[in-house]
Formats: sequence, structure tokens, C-alpha cells
Amino acid sequence: STSAEPGTRATFKVVATGGGLSYQWQYRTSTSGTWTDSRGINYNKATFTPDVGSAMNGYQYRCRVSNSMGTVYSNAVTLTVTVTAPAITTQPQSTSAEPGTRATFKVVATGGGLSYQWQYRTSTSGTWTDSRGINYNKATFTPDVGSAMNGYQYRCKVSNVKGTVYSNAVTLTVTVTAPAITTQPQSTSAEPGTRATFKVVATGGGLSYQWQYRTSTSGAWTDSRGINYNKATFTPDVGSAMNGYQYRCKISNVKGTVYSNAVTLTVTK
Repeated sequence: STSAEPGTRATFKVVATGGGLSYQWQYRTSTSGTWTDSRGINYNKATFTPDVGSAMNGYQYRCRVSNSMGTVYSNAVTLTVTVTAPAITTQPQSTSAEPGTRATFKVVATGGGLSYQWQYRTSTSGTWTDSRGINYNKATFTPDVGSAMNGYQYRCKVSNVKGTVYSNAVTLTVTVTAPAITTQPQSTSAEPGTRATFKVVATGGGLSYQWQYRTSTSGAWTDSRGINYNKATFTPDVGSAMNGYQYRCKISNVKGTVYSNAVTLTVTK
């Protein structure tokens, strides 16, 4: 017999002699229940490691061991599901992140059958609100970061049937660096009636993109419209009269603006 917490695995082990043995672990929900073949991790091995749930207290297990000469059953043993009150062993840490990325907050806690709910407040004196989004109910929470979230605080509410604890409050610092182009767009060729593709890669928080064009190397720059004109990858429709058009990308955030190199569209027929 053994004890284990919800969300962990119990371990039952049998040792038997005989050639060509096969194993089938079985369980019943009480001492008077009907035996049912188990499934899951290692149900057909000498060592069986079933997942433990809160409702499994008092379940009994036995192993059926067989070969061509016959079958024997092990003694029935009992699983005791233990639950301890949650306790936080590793607190989350404050972090910095740029707009448009994700921050990461992580808590480590002990206790059986734990549930997690991350919460936020907009300032140190604000009211706590339950978070939503990616992993809001996991030990590791990865919220999307917006420009207006500088100074937001986060904590994790950790609960089980024995009680609730809250982690320390930690702070998100939203950092914004001036835009910088790391990969310039390249000149390209395309046929009329298709789409050209221009791509720029830049760093910096909260970036906005505006592709521009001019009809010749001496023309005036005009803001583009159409498919993805405000994305890092721009795919303008190509017309016969557009041979020699040039394109560049204007990249901006609250810290400034940069322009990519000018590149040329060659229209092939």
C-alpha cells in the first residue's frame, strides 16, 4: 500500500518468478468493488505508476501475473490520497519586456491537487483582477505585453481543498528601445498580375510599419496601401506599368523612426 498526492504518480511493484510472464494491473474503487483492468503508464509492467486524482482515495490495486502455465494474483493493496495545504517554495520575479512580446512569471508550489490563478493590478494601490490569456491558470504565466502596461503588478493565487496562498506581488517593466533594422529588404522580380514580396526585420518595442513607394529613383515617396502595407512583410499587387518602382519601409515607435534601404521592383513579362 502507498500514499500519494493528487497530480503525482503512485508506485506499485510486484516481483514474480516464472518464464514468459505478462502483467496486468487491476483496480477497484473500494474493498467491495469489482476489479477492472487498469490502463495508463506501465499498466502491463511489474512496476505500475498510475496517475493520482483527488477522488482516488481508498482505491485498491492488484497485479495479475500470467504465463502459459497459469495465472496468479497479487495481494490487494490500497492507495491513500494525501492532500497538504499549498505552500509556495519559489516566488515569481519582477521582469522587463518590450511591447508586442510576452512576459514570463513563474511560481513553484507544493501541495496536492493545486490550481493556479494569476492576477494583476495596474499599480501598487490598484485592485487585483483575475488574469486571462495564455497560461493564466498555470504555474508559468506568459501575458502579452502592451505599451500601457508599464508598472502592472502580478501575483499568483494557489489553491487546493486545504486552502489558498498568494505569491508575492511582482512588477512588469515595459521597455521600449528605438527601432533598428537588422535585415534589409531585397530587390525582387515579379510578373504582372502576381504579387511581389518585400520583407524587413527590425528590433524595438511597439513597432509600426509603413511601406512606401516611388515610381523612379528620383520620385517622391508615397505611403503604400493594399495587402500588408503596414506589416513587416509587404506583398503589393504587380502591374505592367510598375517596372522600376522603388520601395522602402518606415518603421516607428515612441522612441523614433528609421527607414529601410530603397529596393527596386523589376516587372518581368
